[in-house]
Amino acid sequence: MLPSVLLVSEELAFLLTAYSSLQRDPRIGRIEASAGHDEAIALMRTMRPNVVVLDVTASDPGQAMVGQFRRFDTTLIVFITFREHDQDAIMAVASTLGAHDICPREAFTVERVVRVTQALTARRTATARAAAAGAAAELAAATR
Repeated sequence: MLPSVLLVSEELAFLLTAYSSLQRDPRIGRIEASAGHDEAIALMRTMRPNVVVLDVTASDPGQAMVGQFRRFDTTLIVFITFREHDQDAIMAVASTLGAHDICPREAFTVERVVRVTQALTARRTATARAAAAGAAAELAAATR
């Protein structure tokens, strides 16, 4: 299954560039974009994306938005992008964002999305398989 992506940025140039890059890549499924928080929440409710790319600023580092997104899906893969001159302010709150990747807008690539998404999906699949194997072993031991 191809990952679906929700892009959120008030910076239209970045939004369009990121959308175009994602759209051209066959490893990405459905893509939606929003320039506003309310629209992003509405899309989150209806779209249920696997990945959110949230572009943040020093004045709005995104904690509230990520918190709202996580209420819909705790397994959501979150990417944070920011303007390079906001780096110090964003990195100061980065640990509270719960992001799987964080980078300046200029460093954002589809490859980053694909790489992190595949790695997390593989890790979650392995964890689920291990849990299932453990449960099967417990059941087998209990029925002996």
